[in-house]
Amino acid sequence: MKHVLFCLLLTAVLPAMGFELGENTSRLAWTEAIKGEPLPRAETTKRNLLTVLYFWAPGCQPCKKSIPVLNELLRKRKDKIALLGVGFGPGVELQSDELVKLMEFPVLADSTQKIFNSFMRRSDRIPCVAVLAADGRFLWRGNPDQLEKWLEDHLAGKYDLAAAIRYDRMALAFSEAMRKKDYAAAEKALDTELALVPNNLILVVQKAKLQAEERQDITAAIQTLDAALRRMPNTYVLHELKLQLLRRKGDAVASDAASIALAQAFANDPVMLLGLLRTELRRPGGEFNFTLIRELLGKLVPQTTKLTDEQRLVYYESAAKYAYLTGALEIAVLLQKKATPGAKAPEKERLRHLAELAYYQSALAASRKNEWLSSIK
Repeated sequence: MKHVLFCLLLTAVLPAMGFELGENTSRLAWTEAIKGEPLPRAETTKRNLLTVLYFWAPGCQPCKKSIPVLNELLRKRKDKIALLGVGFGPGVELQSDELVKLMEFPVLADSTQKIFNSFMRRSDRIPCVAVLAADGRFLWRGNPDQLEKWLEDHLAGKYDLAAAIRYDRMALAFSEAMRKKDYAAAEKALDTELALVPNNLILVVQKAKLQAEERQDITAAIQTLDAALRRMPNTYVLHELKLQLLRRKGDAVASDAASIALAQAFANDPVMLLGLLRTELRRPGGEFNFTLIRELLGKLVPQTTKLTDEQRLVYYESAAKYAYLTGALEIAVLLQKKATPGAKAPEKERLRHLAELAYYQSALAASRKNEWLSSIK
């Protein structure tokens, strides 16, 4: 546990310094090899290889999972990359670590943290990789799981280094502003990048959450989401975040309007409508959005023929639950009967359906016996 905690928090203590993306790193020397020997710079340049620095620490469980992935990538792309493990700590301690044995590539010990500080930002976490071009330029930094996709894009000429440099600087400015709790500066950093890429969903959500949480301005956050929804009306995460904020604000009228807009955005996608319906009906009872459920069901009514038999059963069962929740008990019973699983359905599923049907029938019977309640003034 101690090692895992150390692994997760390691880079939080490192200073924000070192190379920026696009900068030439050839002046940095590789030292303290504890396994194999890294290819000389001249050799990687001659063979036009990308150098991938893999940052790890002793006892890091995420590192243990990522190493086999990197080994496999090296086997597939040995004509394109040279992998080099960089361990945090003295070589004497690292040499006996089990992770070193797993790596099928040379490994260095970075006892002075010089290499770590040169490539990793304060916000980075181990494991992490940094990629250098054959000429020594710092091209990319990220999670090992993203490396193969990045490599494919780079080799296909799809990687925009200039945009990455700009984004990296924005992320650093944002991270530093957040650390200092200068939320106005943090929002400004996001706005600088959003002016160039207004449809970057991650940044839009980040800005809205910053406005709502740190700046305590839910109205501004909703305005940010509305502006994005005008450009990207079919983006579920924007609709969902807006509904959450309206619920917090207690604006029932606006929440109903937003629910109708969400259902309308996916009106021609019955599978998406059904997925949203199931998500909503899984919430705790006090959090049901009845307007949204009603709208989703309404949009699905004319499209049930586009659903598979299994999806249609889910639709009927969802409609039955809505009918029950809104007091239409007879309709709930009828719809639940329509949701009867086929003969090949698992026994557990059939029993669950029958139990639900029996519950609705019991509720209907009880309501008929208690008709005298309506006479109470």
